[in-house]
Amino acid sequence: MLKAAGGKSEEVGLITGMCAISVNHWVDRYKSEGIAGLQTKPGRGRKPLLSQVEDKEAILSAIKANRQRMRTAKAQWEAESGEKVGDTTFKAFLKTLADDIIG
Repeated sequence: MLKAAGGKSEEVGLITGMCAISVNHWVDRYKSEGIAGLQTKPGRGRKPLLSQVEDKEAILSAIKANRQRMRTAKAQWEAESGEKVGDTTFKAFLKTLADDIIG
C-alpha cells in the first residue's frame, strides 16, 4: 500500500524493517499472483523434529512409563527411536500434545 501511494522502496523498507530488494520482491509477487502471492508458501522454514503423526504414540508411551521423570522418558524415546532432540524441543512437543488433549 505504501508503494501504491508512491513511496520509494527505500522509504517503505525503512518503515517495514525490510531492505529495498525485499520490498520489490513482495511487490512483484503481489503483481504476479495477487493477494495469494503474499501468503507464506508451504515448504518454507525449518521442518519440525517431532511429528504429531509419527512420534505421538511412542512419546506418550514413554511418558506414561516415566510419569514424573521427563528426562528419563525422553531418554527412553530416544533409545527406542534412534533420534535425538533437545530438552526444550521435547518439552514444547509435550505442550502441544497437552494442548491437543485439553483443547
